[in-house]
Amino acid sequence: MAQNQTNNGLVYYNVIQGKDVFDFTQKVHEIPRQCLLGLIALASLEVGLVLQWQAASWGLPLILINEKHLIHSSSQNMLDFSLDCRLLNQAFVSLAREQRWHTLHLIHDDSFDCLCLQDLFYRLSLSRISTNTISVTENTNPTVVLTLIKRKKTSETVYIIADREQTLRILSEAVSMEMLNPQYRWVLYMDPNTLQNSTIPGALHQGFLLILFNDLQSKNYSILESTNLQSYFTSINAINVYSTWTESGVFEEVARYTKDKGLLMFDGRLYKNGFRNFGNRLLRVVSVVSAPYTMRTITKEGKPYYYGFCYDILDDFAKTFKFRYESVDSVDGLYGNPTEDGLNATGMVGMVMRGEVDIGVAPFAQTTKRDRIIDYVLPFEEDGMGILMKSTENKMQKIFQIFRPLSPSSWLAIAIAALITSLALYLVTKLNPKLRKRDSSLRRSFWVVIGTFFGQDDGIRPKFPSGKVILGLWWIFTIVITALYTANLVAFLTVSLATTPIKNLEELASQTVYKPLVVQETNHHAMFKDAKGGLYSRIREKMSDMPKINTVEEGYKLVETGRYALLWDYSQFLYLINTECSSLEIAQESISKITLSFIVPKNAPYKEAFNYHMMKMLENGVLSKYRSKWWKKNQCARESKTTILEIDQISGIFVVYAVVLCFVIIIFAFEIFYAGRIQRKRNRNYREENIEMRNNISVSGEQNTFTDIHVQNVSR
Repeated sequence: MAQNQTNNGLVYYNVIQGKDVFDFTQKVHEIPRQCLLGLIALASLEVGLVLQWQAASWGLPLILINEKHLIHSSSQNMLDFSLDCRLLNQAFVSLAREQRWHTLHLIHDDSFDCLCLQDLFYRLSLSRISTNTISVTENTNPTVVLTLIKRKKTSETVYIIADREQTLRILSEAVSMEMLNPQYRWVLYMDPNTLQNSTIPGALHQGFLLILFNDLQSKNYSILESTNLQSYFTSINAINVYSTWTESGVFEEVARYTKDKGLLMFDGRLYKNGFRNFGNRLLRVVSVVSAPYTMRTITKEGKPYYYGFCYDILDDFAKTFKFRYESVDSVDGLYGNPTEDGLNATGMVGMVMRGEVDIGVAPFAQTTKRDRIIDYVLPFEEDGMGILMKSTENKMQKIFQIFRPLSPSSWLAIAIAALITSLALYLVTKLNPKLRKRDSSLRRSFWVVIGTFFGQDDGIRPKFPSGKVILGLWWIFTIVITALYTANLVAFLTVSLATTPIKNLEELASQTVYKPLVVQETNHHAMFKDAKGGLYSRIREKMSDMPKINTVEEGYKLVETGRYALLWDYSQFLYLINTECSSLEIAQESISKITLSFIVPKNAPYKEAFNYHMMKMLENGVLSKYRSKWWKKNQCARESKTTILEIDQISGIFVVYAVVLCFVIIIFAFEIFYAGRIQRKRNRNYREENIEMRNNISVSGEQNTFTDIHVQNVSR
């Protein structure tokens, strides 16, 4: 055994070379125990656990140092100076939250312990970050692994935590596959000095790459030097973050993570080679007129000047990223699409692709064809395709508009109520014993009810209680119905009777009056042009003889003729209808939802910065404020906000009327009963008086007969 001595006079032995657990145990057992003050093991955790038992039996402390990522296993007699993978996981998840990553690809080998992997998944799930895990070995082909990631063709985050050789193999293949570009975010765990001394550091600085490491393995500590122990303990509890840096060509430390303070970024950003601002540079911006997104005027110098919703966003970008801009028109007035061979493009898309301008500012719809040659900024809005037509008016509705405040069922209910009231008034009049028969007439009762409804009265009203209640209730019913009708009639006489002839795309394909119309070289034009069957192909067949238009303004003029239906962005139609008060109408349904955004050259260094700022504008409500500025409330009052009064809306008065009418019937029945009782009593008294009278007459008659006979006898 080799004996060594530190500057402080402490003697230590270089005991073991190798990884065999039993070999460790045997050699440690051979050391004279009277010379030992403690054990320091630069070994695996398995060896450390055996040595821990052996050191405990001797009453000696054990210090374990291991490069493998493990969960700490320190105990009373053992200090584990290995890097605790939980600290590494915390540091990475903090980075992911800071960068707002929602998905990532994790490439790892067996150097990352299964318990560490489980801990990482748990922390990522708490942050709602989905993970695609790829386990690699020495025999894994890195081309296959990276192909799985590259085929997604979206912005991806790749986290590699493997041994040095495996990590370098994957990075070398990524360089050859041109994956070191702004589309990918790379995070590694390895010594930045090792990476800097490799054969690929120059290529790495072209991409966005972060390196996680700690001072335990980046600096050469003499663990037995007492002066270094404090620094050692400090470094083992910190994760340093390094970034690629194009100016210096080295990896620069940009942040540090500790358990106590969390993630601390030194200058507010992680990627040193990432875009920051333009430094007051003048940018060229291309646009076409698409009100209210982009609207055009001419300056005094004769140059085009654009303004609108999109330029409000651009002005916010210019203030944040410190640039000036000048607006130019599209070379052919079109949005543009790629050519068949994909080597060029028309319109604004072609200008951005060729680098003639820096930004395309307009409501560009995202399509797969355009995405092959240019990049999109994060969408600022989702929109659908609308159908714009010239509205028509119903002449018959205009003639009979005074009847429209109430629905047909409401009018029928009022007529039935009038008939029932007339019949009820007639019956209580006819059956009332106090009235003469000539006072009861169904025709008379009906005209009393109708006259009351229209505010006309001949002065003849029922004198008995039940008739008064019926007529009084009818007055209340009349007042309520008249008030509702009058209030709704005012609204119906002041709104337009214009109707939309087509409600959806299916109706457009099935009719022959309107011909569909689209603007050339737009996403709508490409959608119908490339349709292979179904509804879209039916619309394309109807476009065979349509006029070719390059701007939406040309389409508006053709729609005014009443023979065409324009297919375009719904939001732009809504702006037109709300501001210009024209005779145009939008179909009720919008179709083919799309996202709208700006376009920039492929792999533009400022794309990710623009995306992040657009996201902040969405979250902070800035875009909503700009939208409310341009899409104000309807200034033309074209759409009727009135509704026809249905029977269920006025049914309350009918219910009240029916309840009171039932009450009237009860009153009338009581009135008949009471009147009958009085009449029967009168009849009984009358009969008794008649009998008494007849008796009196009979007695007086006998007396008169006797007197006559006596007089005769005397005269004789």
